[in-house]
Amino acid sequence: MGFLHTWLLFTLVRAADPPCKLWGTPDIPQLRKVGDVTIGGIFSFHNSWEEMMPTFTSKPEQPKCKSLSLREFQNAQTMVFAIEEINNRADILPGVSLGYKIYDSCGSIEMALRASLSLVNGENASQMSCQRPNTVQAIIAETSSTPTIATSSTVGPLHLPLISHFATCACLSDRKKHPSFFRTIPSDYYQSRALAKLVKYFGWTWVGALRSDNDYGNNGMNTFIKAATEFGVCVEFSEAFFRTDPREEILRIVDIVKKSSSKVIVAFVSYSDMEVLLGEIAQQNITGLQWIGSESWISDMNIASGKWQHILRGSMGFAIPKAEIRGLKGFLTKLNPSSGIDLYKELWETVFDCKLPSQQTVGSRSMCTGNESLDNVQNQYTDVTELQIANNVYKAVYAVAHAMNSIISCSKLDTNQSKCLEKVNNTWQVLNALREVSFYTETGEKVFFDKNGDPAARYDLLNWQQGEDGTTEFVKVGFYDASLQPGFQLSFNNISIVWAKNQHQVPVSVCSESCPMGTRKAVKKGKPVCCYDCIQCAEGEISNETGTMEVATIGYYDATQPRGQQFTMNNVNIIWGGGLKTVPVSVCSESCPLGTRKAVQQGRPICCFDCIPCPSGEISNTTDSKSKISPFSYFSCLVEKYQSAHLLNLSVEKPEAFTVQIIISRRPILCLCEILNKQVLGEQHRLEPKQINLGLHKVSDQLQRVSFVDGYGENVFFDENGNPPASYEVINWQLREGEVQHVTVGYFSTSTEGTYKLTVKEDNIRWNTGNSVLKACI
Repeated sequence: MGFLHTWLLFTLVRAADPPCKLWGTPDIPQLRKVGDVTIGGIFSFHNSWEEMMPTFTSKPEQPKCKSLSLREFQNAQTMVFAIEEINNRADILPGVSLGYKIYDSCGSIEMALRASLSLVNGENASQMSCQRPNTVQAIIAETSSTPTIATSSTVGPLHLPLISHFATCACLSDRKKHPSFFRTIPSDYYQSRALAKLVKYFGWTWVGALRSDNDYGNNGMNTFIKAATEFGVCVEFSEAFFRTDPREEILRIVDIVKKSSSKVIVAFVSYSDMEVLLGEIAQQNITGLQWIGSESWISDMNIASGKWQHILRGSMGFAIPKAEIRGLKGFLTKLNPSSGIDLYKELWETVFDCKLPSQQTVGSRSMCTGNESLDNVQNQYTDVTELQIANNVYKAVYAVAHAMNSIISCSKLDTNQSKCLEKVNNTWQVLNALREVSFYTETGEKVFFDKNGDPAARYDLLNWQQGEDGTTEFVKVGFYDASLQPGFQLSFNNISIVWAKNQHQVPVSVCSESCPMGTRKAVKKGKPVCCYDCIQCAEGEISNETGTMEVATIGYYDATQPRGQQFTMNNVNIIWGGGLKTVPVSVCSESCPLGTRKAVQQGRPICCFDCIPCPSGEISNTTDSKSKISPFSYFSCLVEKYQSAHLLNLSVEKPEAFTVQIIISRRPILCLCEILNKQVLGEQHRLEPKQINLGLHKVSDQLQRVSFVDGYGENVFFDENGNPPASYEVINWQLREGEVQHVTVGYFSTSTEGTYKLTVKEDNIRWNTGNSVLKACI
């Protein structure tokens, strides 16, 4: 009875669903709009903050943000633009209006966490339910990895989707730690390896490394050093710093760079940290270094146009491909400071260096006249020529909209909005829909997420070159695509690269020069393997190549690639034993000439054979033939047969690229072209003359479904692993007329259904006793 009373009391308490009480002052978003469904946003509108010293007599005050970031302001406005654009469309979320709440984190982890909790809890404490708070359906955040990791750890257990436009730490791909995280920018795992391949490509085996002292820099540089070591690159120094570090720490790092012997510096640094470092480097006028940058700063126009641009000219690095967002320029410039939004007023006063009439005049600032216009301003906020990161925000908003559009069924004619929005109010359903989202932007870019919530990893390789007007231009000189085979991921254009100090010759950055002929390497004690002395060869040893004992990467093996694509050879010259530059030959018997076949020598391995003429009724039109025609010979015979009958005209172009062009006559294709006729061209019986170019992906896709019987009655198909049916002949070695011959006495085969069949003609078998009957030993 007591248990039942307790249970009824618990049920009554649950039914009452009392409101939760929010302790402390609620945080108010900087930008907001009410809608049927709300998307949250967290951006670093300001780069830093002023710490408020605690008095211990009152509640601690929130830090005061300072130093407005025009770049982040543009990103936030892009989110607003995307939401407004979706609200005006009839094909996405019809009958549903999107709203937004956007907070400022000031680059602080603490403030980012406060903002994320505010988005989860809502603002109105008196009406907030403990069971279902007034939460958002997804959050777009954040600009750097460290606050994003903290935010993801907070909202992940709540199944609240978090999509970042600029958090690149590879650690965020861990689905166990970040189950609800997605991003529209590639993971740094791919960028770090791309940088290592770039360094190796140009022969820089001795480099310096700088990184931001946060998750972005530490994880990215760790992956780079690991990959670079695999490629034979040595790192002279690796230093970390943060923009808020004391000036003495920044000067210490600058001194290391100044005294180093490496001529190439790899900087895995955020753009805000890079500005602090460059200020000190410019003051000491350190020039002549080749800078290799990460995507955070290599495409930052503010850094490229700064007072230190002469130091960075010739820099190179990977960046997110540029994009175009139609209508964004006009949206950014129509901002009105009289709207009553404090953030808009701050932007206006920052851009035009004036004070609005409602504000008090401070210092030398004059009052704003009201005639100012953003249409005539060119800065990071209004510039839409470099929209890599803003485009990521744009794609993130559309990804959320497409996910919600797939799970709700509202229309403009619905009168009961709450019913059709039931599913979207469950954030876990939005989370599941995001995992399956796939769409194309108006510019033709495909947006999707892999199993880790990551997009496809593709980068442009940029080179900083001086334009005709003296300003720095970002010139695309190459491309990196992580989805390709290792040997083809990094490619270059036919555009000449400009290096440090406007040089056109690749700079050299090595610890020790290659050893001349007659000497060999001797690694210096306590130094990396890239640092060595060149000593004379010992008596009886020779060296006729420079740089003896160097290890050259001649290819790659990747077991994750499809069969036939796992091993890739580089275009390098291999040095064989004895200094030979041609592949040495090591065979027991030379290949059999045309018209002959192999006959294994009695008592010898199968690699040792004689070449005897083909028996009557058999042909051999390729060297090294066995008793039967090779697959290629069979293919050639069929081609010759059908070409002579004017049924098929087949020509192979560029065999190294595995592309085939097929010209079809009016008559149907038979036998050899079964796969093309049935799988690619359809069940057509009469075809007009035309030329068909088949892409590799299409041929590969159709090959997986091939199943036909060839002219010899053999069933041809491939299983799920790409293997043909297992078909074997049972061979019996028999001595006939003084010569060992291979006699077929049975067959073993499998079928498409996976069944097995063994057929043996026992009467044809000759055992080791020479009898046709095998006596059992009992």
